[in-house]
Amino acid sequence: MRAARREGRGTARALPALLYQHDPIRQSVQRLGSKWTLLLVRDLAFLQLHRFGEFRRNNPGLSARVLSRRLREMEREELVARSVRGREVRYDLTRRGEDAALILLAFLNYGLKHHVGPQPAAFAPPVPPRADAARRRLSNSSNDRD
Repeated sequence: MRAARREGRGTARALPALLYQHDPIRQSVQRLGSKWTLLLVRDLAFLQLHRFGEFRRNNPGLSARVLSRRLREMEREELVARSVRGREVRYDLTRRGEDAALILLAFLNYGLKHHVGPQPAAFAPPVPPRADAARRRLSNSSNDRD
């Protein structure tokens, strides 16, 4: 430490382990970490909710203004696709959104293990079809560690 101070008078700095521009975790958190985003993915993937009013009813505290803004952002990020049939507007997960739902399976596993406590053996949370294999992998890996 003294050598670095003498040589550069505090200018010698270590580079981060991952460069900011190439950090996939940071980029994913920036895109998925907006308030309500993962809860809306949860609603779509696990609860099969697809309508604006359904999202509002299921998420107390989520205003209509914030919900419409968040859904537009999720469309831009290609997490959801918006479809209109007559007067009915529906939101569905895209492939990218289904991949985001896999993240929620890890949250679910963590929450069940560390915050909710043991569940009855018959407990099986609903999962989107593509996420079923990932859930089995998560379950098997946690059993291997126990």
